[in-house]
Amino acid sequence: MGEELDTARRYRFHAEELRTIASDKEMRSSRESLLKIAADYERMAQTLEAIDRTEQTLRNRPPIDSDNPFQPSRPHRPVGYGPPMRG
Repeated sequence: MGEELDTARRYRFHAEELRTIASDKEMRSSRESLLKIAADYERMAQTLEAIDRTEQTLRNRPPIDSDNPFQPSRPHRPVGYGPPMRG
């Protein structure tokens, strides 16, 4: 598991703690502030999880051909370019 996922897990834990504390608050302004901070922690956790997914994708890609870095590693046929239609 990557560092990003560990941090995301901690952020989600903090968010849950803040929501629990907010549920006990009688003052509306305090409760709203805590819930906003909890939502920020959730967004940060989602961002870190997206970063981890991107890093996994990049690690699993085939290496770039150093002789021609702009050439795809496998033949590519754009979507919609099939055999000619007969009519």
